[in-house]
Amino acid sequence: MLAICCFLSCEKLDTSIPDQDTETTEAKDDDSSSTYKVGDVFSNEFQEELIDNDGTITGVWLSGYIVGYVSGTTISSAKFQTGDKQSNILLADSPFETAPANCVPVQLSTSPSSANTVRNALNLNDHPDNLGKKIKVFGNIVKGYMSTIGMKSTTKYQFLADDFDYESYYAEQNKGNDDTGDEQEEDKKDDDKEENTDGNEDADDSILEVDVYSVADLLGPLTNYYKAHGVASISNCLVKGYIVGYVRKNKSTISQTSFELTFPVESNIVLADSPDETDYNKCIAVQLTTGSTYLATREALNLKDHPENHHRCVTVLGSIQKYMGVLGVKNTRDYFWAEE
Repeated sequence: MLAICCFLSCEKLDTSIPDQDTETTEAKDDDSSSTYKVGDVFSNEFQEELIDNDGTITGVWLSGYIVGYVSGTTISSAKFQTGDKQSNILLADSPFETAPANCVPVQLSTSPSSANTVRNALNLNDHPDNLGKKIKVFGNIVKGYMSTIGMKSTTKYQFLADDFDYESYYAEQNKGNDDTGDEQEEDKKDDDKEENTDGNEDADDSILEVDVYSVADLLGPLTNYYKAHGVASISNCLVKGYIVGYVRKNKSTISQTSFELTFPVESNIVLADSPDETDYNKCIAVQLTTGSTYLATREALNLKDHPENHHRCVTVLGSIQKYMGVLGVKNTRDYFWAEE
């Protein structure tokens, strides 16, 4: 059986990272102003520069990935998702960042008109598809915004080509997940079974030996396994199902699934084991995100651009983890259509 914790190969799967060109933007970087990464602003050297300039460094570019927004007034209320805020976004050096301390909040103002242009283009309420995109913004870096170092008075922006090293990231994430010998693997399974004392007899390690998971596998035995062993995510898994709908824009639970193509979105699809399924309790959501590793899959599968995909059977490659309130698929990086 195929071990799901290893990288997978399939003749129909192309896991290479596609090229992504720089997108057309509102502003052109035609000046010599300094450009900082998010990590730069937390360095000792930058901190000293801030102090020397009374807590404000004016007229600089800040580059990073849009990873979320701040729902309140301090960085501690960071949300790593799309949402209903238009007034700010969060930037980080990694599209996978989920630690507030590693993020810089960027204020999106309504005035002057140049700032309003930035707000209208970048906010996650109007543009949930911006989540995960790499950008740079021009403004003032200040101490004290959202109780941390942030950027205010933004007047220009650019979308940038995604140059994140996804291969190294996935290699790091999968360290320790590769097979280290049949004997050690069997010992680990035996230990896990001995530790499973919560009375959940359905939390069987044999579920990890499945080559291609069904929707029922995720909602049943895999959910039990995750709960029993405290597992958060398993990378590089194949999941097969029929595309029956999508979770509505700005919603975060599978109960908000639309089975009709009324206002389809690009950011996710919903799978079921039956093409005629209309019970969200029997469905899972599949994230379709941006970034060079994922963009081709997003563009091919989403129902907004391809309504003809409705009710088609597809197998997707990604990480099985909690998504939209239930186990689902995130970081979806490839797919192939089932024979129809």
